[in-house]
Amino acid sequence: MNRPNLSHRPPGRDEGVAVHIRDVFARRGLHMNALTESQAMVPDSCRVIPNALGTAPVMWFERDGKVLVSMPGVPFETRYAFANEVLPRLLERFGERCVVEHRTLVVVGITESDLAERISDWEDSLPAGLHLAYLPHAGYIRLRLDCEGGNEESVHLILDEAVQWLVDSLGEHVLATEDATPEQLLMNELNERRLTFGCAESCTGGNIAHRMTMLPGVSEVFMGGVVSYSNGVKESMLGVSGSTLAAFGAVSEQVAGEMAEGILRTLGVDCAVATSGIAGPGGGAAEKPVGMVCMAFAVKSETAVRTFRFPGDRSRVIDRASTVAFIEMVKFLRKH
Repeated sequence: MNRPNLSHRPPGRDEGVAVHIRDVFARRGLHMNALTESQAMVPDSCRVIPNALGTAPVMWFERDGKVLVSMPGVPFETRYAFANEVLPRLLERFGERCVVEHRTLVVVGITESDLAERISDWEDSLPAGLHLAYLPHAGYIRLRLDCEGGNEESVHLILDEAVQWLVDSLGEHVLATEDATPEQLLMNELNERRLTFGCAESCTGGNIAHRMTMLPGVSEVFMGGVVSYSNGVKESMLGVSGSTLAAFGAVSEQVAGEMAEGILRTLGVDCAVATSGIAGPGGGAAEKPVGMVCMAFAVKSETAVRTFRFPGDRSRVIDRASTVAFIEMVKFLRKH
């Protein structure tokens, strides 16, 4: 069997890559060692493509009409380099224009299996080039539509029709027709309505506030929160009645409601969410098992309460409860 001759001279130093590495380390105030500097050694058979976000170069090899691209190992560097450097070169090299577009819906209140069963006939008849992916998360499902075609107009038309069919068919299960996390959707809702928001957390331990503050620009709408883990803090900081705590216990819809109304007063915000539950692994009982979480959603004119039961260990209960709090807050605001 004939084998291609892959021999080449040993890797040589690419001065352009070396300068780039030194610049990156200088900007970061780091000391460059010999191992890092060795990234400037590249095969003479490759075409070097700069790595805008890191030090390891992208290497483009071409032989007999075929292209091989070596990418950096760091995921965010690879994604950026592929989208901004490699893909445009591939399209230019092979001369074929293929339009690829994506649309994502956020679906709630339905299991993945029930969802698949509900849209199975439609999914089986998707037009050529249109693909559907189920991307489940704790508390919600992202439905991603990917469409390939020869021109943008036809691709957009196919995607518009598919999204509309899903919205019409799934109704209230469609929380959004944009690719966003539940906390991003809440921030968008608050911005659109020009409302301020706060949270009173017990079992979620500040996770709701943490996830909100991870969003750029959220300071326009999120004013803060209180982690009222003890009954004393619930009473002193949020004004929860001692008689309510005695009669119903900390994990109750009555206490969650007073917590939400208390954070409205304490922070002077327009709307609020409160959580009180049993994250486990201990502390549960027959009437109040591990995973039980009471939530309250409040605006100045109304408070709504709900009780949920979440499976899993402590971290999963906290994460799932936080996610559902965002989702239910969005739904509550849309009704007001």
